Amino acid sequence: MDVIQYNREKELEEELKKLSKEKRKIWRLIAVGIIMPFIGPFIPMKRGTLAERMGYSNAVIMFGLIVLVAIPIGCYMQSKKINNQKKK
Repeated sequence: MDVIQYNREKELEEELKKLSKEKRKIWRLIAVGIIMPFIGPFIPMKRGTLAERMGYSNAVIMFGLIVLVAIPIGCYMQSKKINNQKKK
């Protein structure tokens, strides 16, 4: 009986570690979403950077709008994945 309980406790501890790693992914996604609009315009492209072609402020606004849509979708999908793992 003690062996079964010990194994179950170990399994639960491993699941908690996995869930905490999944939650960290959400925080990383949010951090990238905050930083990306300011760094993104300087990513090199075929015809120069986006900041050179559009101007820095317009490129930041464009990246900000893209991130404003992409980050909530990514967070929702990640939280849904975490909830599905909890149910198992």
